[in-house]
Amino acid sequence: MKERLINAAKETFYFISSKIFIKNFSIAMIGLVCFFLLTFQGLKCYTNHGEAVSVPNLKGQTVRQVKSQLRKSNLNIQIIDSSAYDPDKLPLTIMEQTPLPTKETGLKVKEHRTIYLTVNPIIPPSKPLPSIWDKDESVAMRILENNGFRGAIKERRPDKAKNTVLEIFVDGKKLDRNKKHKLQANSKIELVIADGGGSEVNVPKVLCMQYSEAEFLIQGLNLNILTVEADGLVTDEATAYIYKQNPMPEPGLTLTVGDEVSVWLTEGMPPGCLDNALETDDGSTTNPTNEGDLDNNDLDGFGGFEEID
Repeated sequence: MKERLINAAKETFYFISSKIFIKNFSIAMIGLVCFFLLTFQGLKCYTNHGEAVSVPNLKGQTVRQVKSQLRKSNLNIQIIDSSAYDPDKLPLTIMEQTPLPTKETGLKVKEHRTIYLTVNPIIPPSKPLPSIWDKDESVAMRILENNGFRGAIKERRPDKAKNTVLEIFVDGKKLDRNKKHKLQANSKIELVIADGGGSEVNVPKVLCMQYSEAEFLIQGLNLNILTVEADGLVTDEATAYIYKQNPMPEPGLTLTVGDEVSVWLTEGMPPGCLDNALETDDGSTTNPTNEGDLDNNDLDGFGGFEEID
């Protein structure tokens, strides 16, 4: 056994020390070294090792302004819309960039590196309008500003709830307080603010009037109109008729400017109104709302009516 091991060791030594093994081993090592040298050199060329360019400061410029500058530096760009909208800056103005400028970091990047640019959106994003009805004027303005809207006073209207928001307008359109609204950021929100109580006015009589006429009359007296109930037949509030109001006009009864007049609506003209519309000799008609012929007792209980020929 011992002799076998000795003979095997001798044969191995003779093989390793032979000219054929040394020659083949040398060729293999040279080939391996050449392979690694060529590989590293190729990677160096492919990755532009040792070649770098400075990252310019692009913030505050528009995408159009920086395109030629980046092209000369062999840098690519990718645009990302910002979730925030700045109304004081032009659309596509660069807000942020990644990587940061070399002047800030001291680091350079390789050519053809992509620079990610966060820009001011072309179209302002839509945001939900917070509910500010009945809130104090200063509080409402602060809420609007914090949510990215511009608040403005449209008018001040006599109302007992002094300095609170009565109505909201956007682009001249009154918003419904019972609905949710989504508007573009930086939209101008116009507020109608209560200006406190004022002088007193007589209670107007609006029975048998169409809602649009009554609204004009009541608001002309700096009062507010409140629809308490519209029966199931009403399809258009503006043309609906008033069959009940509260308070009713009475001698000596007045309202403070800013108070409400509540009304109940129905689709057709109430029968009592037709019965009391008197035709004059010249063909004109007189309306009982001007004559004081009807009161709530005449019309209570009526919610929908058919016109009487």
